[in-house]
Amino acid sequence: MNLNINIYIENFLNILLPRRCVSCGNYLFKNEKNICMNCIRKIPSPDITNDYNVVKDRFAGKFLIQTASSLFVYDKNSKYSYLLYSLKYHGRKDLALFFGTLLVQKLPKGFFNSVDCIVPVPLHSKRFQERGYNQAEQFANGISKLINKPVITNLLIRNIYTNTQTKKSRHDRWKNVEGKFSLNNHLNLFPKHILLVDDVITTGSTMEACLCELSKIDNIQFSVASIAIA
Repeated sequence: MNLNINIYIENFLNILLPRRCVSCGNYLFKNEKNICMNCIRKIPSPDITNDYNVVKDRFAGKFLIQTASSLFVYDKNSKYSYLLYSLKYHGRKDLALFFGTLLVQKLPKGFFNSVDCIVPVPLHSKRFQERGYNQAEQFANGISKLINKPVITNLLIRNIYTNTQTKKSRHDRWKNVEGKFSLNNHLNLFPKHILLVDDVITTGSTMEACLCELSKIDNIQFSVASIAIA
């Protein structure tokens, strides 16, 4: 009886407040969540093969990256660009969680098997209060659900509030984050392979600043992941 009531309520809500795909705006079927299957199938995935990895290549010559991946390639003129906008400015933290699980599902099985823990790029406390959540942390939680690795949110500290990186050059992006992160020396880290995650990789300057701090840990290994790469 309760099951029938729940189905009735769900169907009524779908009529009253129909769920739409965040990407294309079409109505979602009952088994679809956030993004329709058609948009998921057509999502512009980055070039990641055994011979070449565009995400890993972004850090070439700076850091040795074990594995790297992004869910999709960002293009401001693409319908998929609205996904990041909704995530960061419309309070859709559920999207970040969904993107984390979707990334793992789209990758080859065992892609992150060697990872010991997941570390999201931190927000400054002021930015966290403005937004109400850290989209990188929610993305990390989505990944964690499927690979069963812990999310460590207090390993890195963001010391200084910085302006948005949008429209900044690579040099300006680096100056904007240089020295803005620090390592939590009170936290003993036993796992040695960290998966560092963020919402979007553009020049890679934010992740590079984090990796500089994480490099202070003896015998550390890095992997990186993001929702999008621009």
